[in-house]
Order: sequence, then structure tokens, then C-alpha cells
Amino acid sequence: MLALLFCQTCLSYIDRQTLSVLSPVLRETFGMSNTSYSNVLNCYFFAFTLMYIAGGRILDRIGTYAGMALSVTVWATAGVCHAAVGSVFGLAVCRFLLAVGEGPLSPGSAKAVSEWFPVRERGFATSAWLIGATIGATVAPVVVVGLYHRFGWRYAFLLTGLMGCVWVSLWTLSLRRRRTPEQQAGGAAREPRPPFLLLFRNRGVWGVMLLRFFLDPIWFFYIFWLPEYLVNGKGFDMKTLGFLAWIPFFAADVGTLTGGSLVSWLQRRGWSVNRSHKTVMVVSAAMMTAGAAVPLLSVTWQYFAAMCVSIIGMQMFGANNHALPTQLFPSGMVGTVAGVAGSCAGLGSMVLMRFIGVSVDLTHSYIPAFCVAGLLYPAMLLVGLVVVGEVRRIDGTPEKGGDACAA
Repeated sequence: MLALLFCQTCLSYIDRQTLSVLSPVLRETFGMSNTSYSNVLNCYFFAFTLMYIAGGRILDRIGTYAGMALSVTVWATAGVCHAAVGSVFGLAVCRFLLAVGEGPLSPGSAKAVSEWFPVRERGFATSAWLIGATIGATVAPVVVVGLYHRFGWRYAFLLTGLMGCVWVSLWTLSLRRRRTPEQQAGGAAREPRPPFLLLFRNRGVWGVMLLRFFLDPIWFFYIFWLPEYLVNGKGFDMKTLGFLAWIPFFAADVGTLTGGSLVSWLQRRGWSVNRSHKTVMVVSAAMMTAGAAVPLLSVTWQYFAAMCVSIIGMQMFGANNHALPTQLFPSGMVGTVAGVAGSCAGLGSMVLMRFIGVSVDLTHSYIPAFCVAGLLYPAMLLVGLVVVGEVRRIDGTPEKGGDACAA
């Protein structure tokens, strides 16, 4: 299960980052300004916002197996369709459809973790599938630039999209007859789902929503704007971009694995779920402030080092953030809660993407973008420590569970 979730996340990030890696080429081909590019990105985030919340609810209804297969089929098909676009409008439509398929994947992965892993292992399990995102982002510049130089930008979209079709085949063959640990233990009754609006009476739901609203836009800032920034802000060519752009995302790999593993390690040493998660959040938020110095540095190793420290902290925080729904809520609610939180991430990302595009066109500088991103760090820490409240299950289940059934 972890291997399949890891591969799905990795491939989705290669697919979504194909656009950002090729953005200097596509902007020249279609005559896009920074504002136009941000509009294309927001077509993605608009669908992402809708499908995160709807997809999470659908997954809770039809199940993880069917829901994930359907989602990957949609985004793989949309990825392939990018190869045929001939205008900015066509590119925006394909990004919209890509997000329709990708939106349910994160709540689906969170739901799978809550179904297949006991409480004390969910921090590590969450990091294991999340690291697929950072590894996908790490290899995307190398893979996409290589495909571009070998075949052209259209075949780069075509070949990366086809990878998703391979994953659907593996998912179908591997899990068609397998059952979750709970089903194997005796087919426990399905957990009831509360009415949708009743969720918003819970403090933890609002905390998870706000954390995603502030955190995910920073991650997508690096995903979708870093190649553009390195080319137009730091003077990189496409060859240099493919050679160096993977480094910050390799740092993200380190942060993702460290964040979840550290929480699980602290819990094995007797720390409570609440104390372990919030301690890692404080350390992570402090590391993230290094990113504000990036546009002020001119030496390559210095601004790459600042980005790496910031991204390690961001992904440590993110690993905790994605694990919270699995710790706070029963498995029958995880998909819905993660979906609602993901929709907030989409809304926050739309606001930041639009701001970046307009501000760069007006000021011809990325300093305002990095400064605004820096302001989100203390906001996230405040939400993590205050709004979320104590990290504990809302159904009263003890936080130290032995197996998935007991959880």
C-alpha cells in the first residue's frame, strides 16, 4: 500500500510540475505574461479546490480502491491532452482537468493511511507517501528538461501523462482482492459519517483547514514559480535549470521524511500525540523563516542554502499537517476532513498565485512574493498551537492505539 501511494504521489507531481519546468518555453511560445501564467495556474487551483472537498466526500462513499483508480485515470488522461494544446485557453482547460483528477488523491492517501496503519505508525506512513511528492518534484526538472531537449515540449507532456496509466494498472492488479486490516480482522461495522455541516462545529476541523490555507500556497509557490524565478530572476538557462533546480526539492525529501519520522520516534519514547506534533511544528516554523532571505542573496550556493533550510522546515511542518486528520478523526471521516482542508489549500494558493503574477509584472521583482510568503510562517505556528487545540481523537478514542481496528 505504501509503495503504491508513494508512486502515485510521485507521478502526480511530475505531471503537475511539467508545466512549471517548461514555463519559460511555453510563455515564449504562447506569449504569456506573469499575470497570464498565474491565471493558467489558478484554473488548476480552482478545480483543485472544488475536487479536494468533493473528492474526499466521494472517497468516503465509494471507497479508497475505486476512488483512487478513477482519480488517477482522469489526471493521466488530462496530462496526455496537454501535448495537443495550441493556445493559452487550451492549456488552461487541460490544467483544470488535471486538477479534477489530482484533487482527490491527497485525501484518498490520508484515508488509506487511516485504514491500513495503527495510530503510532501514521506519522511515518504519512511521510512515506508525502515524500513521493518531493521526490517527484526533485526528479521532474531533470526528467522534463531531458525529454524537452530530446523530443520537444509536447512529447514531454505526453510521456509524463502516460506514466499515470501504468500506475492504474498496478493499483488494479495489486489491490483488487485485498482487504484492509480491519476487514481481515472480522469486517467491523462501517463507521458512521456525521452530516457534512456538523463537521464545522469541531475546533480541530477549523484548525486543519487554516493550516492548509497558509502552508500549501508556500509549497506551490516553490513548485510553480521556482523554475520561472531561476530563469528570469537569477539568469539560468534551461540546461542550468535542469542541472540545479532539483536541489531544493531534494531538501524537501529530507524534510518530509524527517517530519513524520521524528513525530513517530517521539511517540515511541512516550511523548503524547499532542506534544510530539506541536514540538515539531515549532522547530519547523523557525526553519522556514530562512526563505525570506532568498531574493536578497546573489551568490548561488547562498540562496540555494536558504531555500533548502526553508523547504526542509516547510515539509517537516507539512508532514505533521497531513497526518493531523488521521490522528484527530475516525477513518470514516478522514477523506472528508482532508478534502475540506485541501479546498482551503486551493483557495489560499489561488490568492498567492494571483498576487505573485501581478506583483512581478508591476515591480519586476520577486522580493514582494518572498516577503508575503514569509508572513505566513508565524500565522501557521499560531494556528498550530492555538486553533487546533489538543491533538486527540474527537470520538474519545485513546491516542495510543495498538492496531488499526482499535484506532
